[in-house]
Amino acid sequence: MSSAFDKLKRRVLARQRADEIIKRQRSGDSDRQDGPNEYEKAIRSKPAYPEPSDEFLRAVGLPPEKTPAEQERQAHAAAQKNVDKLKAQLLDDPHTPVGGNLNGDVTVVEFFDYDCTYCKRAQPALRAAVEKDGNVRVVYKEFPILSDASVYASRAALAAWLIDRGRYEAFHDALMGHRGNITQNTVWSLAEKTGLDVAAVKAKMGDPMVKRMIDANMQLASQLNINGTPAFVIGGQLIPGYIDGDKIRELIRKARES
Repeated sequence: MSSAFDKLKRRVLARQRADEIIKRQRSGDSDRQDGPNEYEKAIRSKPAYPEPSDEFLRAVGLPPEKTPAEQERQAHAAAQKNVDKLKAQLLDDPHTPVGGNLNGDVTVVEFFDYDCTYCKRAQPALRAAVEKDGNVRVVYKEFPILSDASVYASRAALAAWLIDRGRYEAFHDALMGHRGNITQNTVWSLAEKTGLDVAAVKAKMGDPMVKRMIDANMQLASQLNINGTPAFVIGGQLIPGYIDGDKIRELIRKARES
């Protein structure tokens, strides 16, 4: 979406174009009277830099302003093009947690936040689809954008991945299954229940690699125009927002057929 400054520049440019047209009309109309014509009256009656209408923009040779929906569609199309370019970072980053069938023929990538209500709603459906199918690989992109608590939880989850990969998914599912806001006490209670060495995980949270992993996900999300959670990439298709179990299974099926 254009910034306020960009919109102001657009208004100034539109007015400049209009003034140029008026000057050309004045210089090219030898029979005109001294008073302004109807076109000039319409221009002069407006504030110095009004919000230009589509008709006005076309009259001065500028493309009409895109609606928010059009801007969003354009941004999504650009992001979709980047999916292929960023395939290695999405699917094969050696530091990113993975689960499901590690040799699966379809990969589901999820960007998520542990404080995200819709992520929590999607998680049981995703887990059920993966387990029932049996041939799906899952890439977990920790994307904590909603709160300091979700950053803390993601740091703990990534630390768990670095020291005990076999327990990451259970810890992830426990964090997602928690109802209510995530707190530090919640994180460690769930870590203990999933059999993690809490002291080791706490110590590993300070590893610079943990921050680099989160930063890499933030950069990747920005390149894909992902600014909310959840977001999925399935079979090369970028899907922003919540999807239910039926949609997840449909996308897996289509990815397998393509």
